[in-house]
Amino acid sequence: MTFSLSAQDFTQSPAYFLYDSVLVTIHRDFTADIRYRQRIAFNRDAPDKYTSISIHLNKYISLEDIQVATDLPDGRRVLLSDSDIQTVSDFGPQYYPDSKTKIVPLPLIRENARTTIEYTLHYGCLLYLPEFIMQRDIPSARAGIVIRSRIPCRYYCSPGTFKADSVGNALNLYAEEIPAYETEEGSPVDYRYRVFLRPDTILYENAIYPMRSWDDVAAFYNRLAFPNEYPDKLIAHLADSLCRYSKDQNDSLLSLFTYVRENIRYISADIGRGDFKPLNPIQIVNRRIGDCKDQSTLLISLIRSMGFAAYPALAVSSDKPNVIDSLPWPGYFDHVIAAVNTANGFLFLDASQQSCCFGKTPISIRNRPLLICRDSNSYPVIPAISEHGNAGDINLIYRIKNNGDINCHVHLALYRDMAFGFYDSRPELVSSSIKDALFSSIPADQYRMSFHLENNSPDLIMMSGEYVDRFQSVPDARELALKVVSPSFEYLKRKFRGKDRRSPFAFPYPFRLKETIDIIIEDSYSFKNDSLIIDYNECGLQYYIQVYSRQTSYRAYKFFQLAGYTLPSECYDRFKTFLPKTIQTISRSMDIISTTNNVKGNTP
Repeated sequence: MTFSLSAQDFTQSPAYFLYDSVLVTIHRDFTADIRYRQRIAFNRDAPDKYTSISIHLNKYISLEDIQVATDLPDGRRVLLSDSDIQTVSDFGPQYYPDSKTKIVPLPLIRENARTTIEYTLHYGCLLYLPEFIMQRDIPSARAGIVIRSRIPCRYYCSPGTFKADSVGNALNLYAEEIPAYETEEGSPVDYRYRVFLRPDTILYENAIYPMRSWDDVAAFYNRLAFPNEYPDKLIAHLADSLCRYSKDQNDSLLSLFTYVRENIRYISADIGRGDFKPLNPIQIVNRRIGDCKDQSTLLISLIRSMGFAAYPALAVSSDKPNVIDSLPWPGYFDHVIAAVNTANGFLFLDASQQSCCFGKTPISIRNRPLLICRDSNSYPVIPAISEHGNAGDINLIYRIKNNGDINCHVHLALYRDMAFGFYDSRPELVSSSIKDALFSSIPADQYRMSFHLENNSPDLIMMSGEYVDRFQSVPDARELALKVVSPSFEYLKRKFRGKDRRSPFAFPYPFRLKETIDIIIEDSYSFKNDSLIIDYNECGLQYYIQVYSRQTSYRAYKFFQLAGYTLPSECYDRFKTFLPKTIQTISRSMDIISTTNNVKGNTP
């Protein structure tokens, strides 16, 4: 494949790819070599992420050769030395000793420099073939993938992105002028320019496995995780001892789940790293460490020992590309949990989530495909999880005294997933997490808050407390602006504009949020008479606001509801613009009239 510079002007970007090419060769012995060739032009100083590259290796992926060189504007060429390459072990030597990451620095990156990167990876097993995401955060003048395979393969590429032609036994996919992806900070890579290659058959640990259907994928994983039809006698004995005092099936499942979660220390490892094969259950018990595959394998073995039907469920977390239904493949999945078949349907158990309660599916795999590895009829499905009850109720009561003292009493209740979103990461830090997320607008010097948790569980968080403020002295002023905190606004601002957005138009769960703000004043002050109603309603998103004030009373009521997981981009953009302008105006300040000249007030 030859490359030429596009006529498009890329000078506005700090850097761009002159070319970005991949050559994939799949051999008859079910191995592969992938040659990467890139040349980057730097218009300005390099962005941090382009000062080095990371290459992930394990016992099935090896780095065969690498050449990196930078051509400087004065004509000098600087070559990368092998001693400059760092090796970082991903896991401890007792777990995955072959899993490591090579950190390759790009030498002397500066304005008007050109850096060429070429390296080859050898894949001893086709299970580890990567997906090729060719759109990046800098543009490409030209990009392409050439595929040569000696065994039957199928491929997928994003519609309308790549041109394709065949020359002999080679498939050439290429695209010109790939733009840089545009996304919010903290969001995943745009997957529009995506190429996925899948062989019909693989060789793994000297056994040949077909990969033509989802049943093939399920059978493959079941054979790896459960080579024997019946659990080991020691595992059966352990399960029996753990469930000795259990009253029913649910009680037994809870006992087994609790044992695995509390006794097997979780070590993170994507299913596509390290190894696809989990450890033997006895090894897991003895080592007392394991990743999600190991924990789920042990848990399923214990459950089956008690006579209950349980299966591994391969999951895709929210920051991974979508599963391509027409190309079955185990490499999509980066998480494994247990699925127990009960009279009320499947009960999903994830022992790797230390804060995850029994039967609670982690938010990161909600609304994402699960492959329940049964003997037949396996197919990626999105489990039906009730979203009813995902709600938050917030009440604030401000009391303003004649001497200028302000006291605000706060009570909030978060239900189901809204509670779980705070509880899931660090249960012991729920109080501080909520204050940081919902009360961040309070200046640090006024952050005199006394909050206490009334309930702290994955399905319900209740919190009460108060904070104090005071008007400053404002001579001859009769109109004051009171700064009012709106926790619901802070919460929505994070969902629509904050750094924790995982995807601009996708949300982890539907929810509703109510907030009521009341202000009670003594006789030295009065409110202007005013009222306002705003009702925003489109695309399953509703935001209703009602504000009214009379001389002695003020109330602001806000109701927000998101009915689905996603929003069209146009709706998202409109609400993102609407939110700060509207809420800042009507909810965070209001006019208060002083009936005396001795006013102590706080005027923002």
